[in-house]
Amino acid sequence: MLNQRTGPWSEPVYLHSSGFDASILHDDDGRKYIVSLDWETREGYEKPIVTSNPIESNERHDPDHLKPKYFNPDVVRQKAGHGSYVETQLGEVYLVHLCSRPFRPELCCTLGRETAIQKMKWTEDGWLRMADGSNIAKEYCEESALSEYKAERDMSD
Repeated sequence: MLNQRTGPWSEPVYLHSSGFDASILHDDDGRKYIVSLDWETREGYEKPIVTSNPIESNERHDPDHLKPKYFNPDVVRQKAGHGSYVETQLGEVYLVHLCSRPFRPELCCTLGRETAIQKMKWTEDGWLRMADGSNIAKEYCEESALSEYKAERDMSD
């Protein structure tokens, strides 16, 4: 079995250093695409705001949502985003994503970005949505029906 930590890998290819929050798409034909948000340094400029019904959020729908006065006190998991789609062998659908849990009232995220998971569903018209129909990141997630699998610890390193 190929050890994914040691390769084999191609030589690195420099792409750019002009942005952040890069995402990669592995197309079915073998091509790869990278999308990233460019750094913006104009005074008063704020990042683009998603207004097309995000799948998951903790944010209030306001262009100034990053400011502390727009912190949503009803939500434990703040800054939810950057999700990866997961589908189990049983057809269950989840979104694994980054988030943070800021201390209150300071709103400092001492633990930094954390990983969380949300139960998802496909709608009849083909859209991925939160299982409960909302778009607010939940503190707890419904457990999968998969049976437990105990993994062997790799002691070769």
